[in-house]
Parts: sequence; C-alpha cells; structure tokens
Amino acid sequence: MHRDMGDRRGMAWEWGYLGLAHRDLRRFDGAIGCLQQAVAIHREVRDRYTEGWTLDYLGLALQHARGMDAARACWQEALTIFTELGVPEANEVRIRLEGETSCTTDDNGSCSRCCGDNLS
Repeated sequence: MHRDMGDRRGMAWEWGYLGLAHRDLRRFDGAIGCLQQAVAIHREVRDRYTEGWTLDYLGLALQHARGMDAARACWQEALTIFTELGVPEANEVRIRLEGETSCTTDDNGSCSRCCGDNLS
C-alpha cells in the first residue's frame, strides 16, 4: 500500500513489522531480510531513531540465526545512533553488547523480547 503511494517511510515500517512477524514465527532468515530492507529505507529517509530501533531488532534476529558475533555489528550501530540521539534505548543496547544474551525473561523464565525460549 505505501509503495503505491510513494511513502518510503511507511514502506520501511511495513518491512520492519513484516520482519517482526517472521521473528515471532521463528523464521529468522526471513526476519533478517525484511529488517535489512527496513534499515536501508530508514537510512534513505534519514529516520535515525527508527534506524537504530530496526538495527536492534535485526541484531536480535541475527543472534538467533547466526550467533552473537553476527549480532554485535548491528547492536554497535544501534548504540552509536541512540547515543548520538541521547535516548534511553542506548542503555538497553549497551547491556546486550556487554552480556551473553539478548533475551529478556518474563515471570515464567521465557524470553519476552525476541524468541519466547524458556531460559530458566
């Protein structure tokens, strides 16, 4: 729909949400492709905050598909953007870069952020 209207920002959001849907279905390679498209368009339209947000989620998908080393580059880019913008999301990304996992557990010990895996 956004493509028909020439709305690049809207297209980026569509790619991003499609990537999140793939991620929720544990189709991490599909998520990676969609999120990469979203990042490219966010860069094109110079939407730095949402570029950082999308890089963070791309890192999560990469971590699950290819491991922490693959995710770190995305998280480092997201951290740089969030730090430049002075937004609190920088702290969450910094913790991910320093830690062993990107997952955030809920009360049941399952990841509430990216994969739903039971981590307890």
